[in-house]
Amino acid sequence: MRITVNNQEVVLFHGATVRDAMNRLFVKNGISRDILSWVVVYDQWGHEIDLDAPLTADAAITYEINKQP
Repeated sequence: MRITVNNQEVVLFHGATVRDAMNRLFVKNGISRDILSWVVVYDQWGHEIDLDAPLTADAAITYEINKQP
């Protein structure tokens, strides 16, 4: 299935979670996955969603990196 993360298309398996999408995006862009604990993710309506939330085809999510702990 295809979803959009910060205006970048990501191809995932059916049943993928937000965490799967973020990992795929980070690997694709050469970003360290160590920052995943600093990420806050929002759905297309601006609601914060959990990394374990399931995704559906054509979902659009955005993320921000919080200040480092």
